[in-house]
Amino acid sequence: MLGNVASESLHRDFVPALVEERLDALERRIDADLARGVAAELVPELRALTNQHRLREVFWAQLMLALHRTGQQADALAAYQEVAVVLDGQLGVTPGPRLREAQQQVLAGDVPEPASQPHHVPRQLPTALPHFVGREPELERLDAVLGAGQLVVVINGSGGIGKTSLAVQWAHRIAGRFQDGQLYSDLRGFDPTGAPVNPISTARDFLLALGVPADEIPAGTEAMLDSYRSLLSGAGCWCCSTTSVT
Repeated sequence: MLGNVASESLHRDFVPALVEERLDALERRIDADLARGVAAELVPELRALTNQHRLREVFWAQLMLALHRTGQQADALAAYQEVAVVLDGQLGVTPGPRLREAQQQVLAGDVPEPASQPHHVPRQLPTALPHFVGREPELERLDAVLGAGQLVVVINGSGGIGKTSLAVQWAHRIAGRFQDGQLYSDLRGFDPTGAPVNPISTARDFLLALGVPADEIPAGTEAMLDSYRSLLSGAGCWCCSTTSVT
């Protein structure tokens, strides 16, 4: 946020409050989604949020409930143990009331389920940058690739040059052409703060987000990937960014 603005006072006096306001809004929106029965679509987003904001207990509690509602009770309890270790190691405290309540709900199996699950379209793209400049030629090239009917788009380059920002910006630009939804995953292949995400875990999250019930997802790796490929057969477009290592 405002990363390219060279102002020490701005980053000291204003940015923290803006970041906190954004996170509060995210928490309220996810609470609203949980209240209306959304679960599977939230798991990838909440996993990313708990990785980015390790001490944010509300995101962890929300992740536990979303996992439980998708039949992943063991993963939900594992999330509680993980955040408990983080809180103890970094702050020397135990989980607060919201996390303890979520743990009890999972243990008791009393997380409320809606009478019928409505159809939810995954909209997992991160927020687009409000001021995105200097990449119009690249956006036009991506538009041309899409117009030519290509199914896979890869943006390649060295780390830190804005590949992901470009991909996300373009994905928002064309989202209206893909009414079945948009999936997003940060595999954290070059993230110095966390381990890379297991692609199999991402495939499972995507299947859940696309409406596959947890008990219908194959347990085996190859069977799960076959199910994922079958579900996406004929999908309109893929886009990803990669870091060049050459």
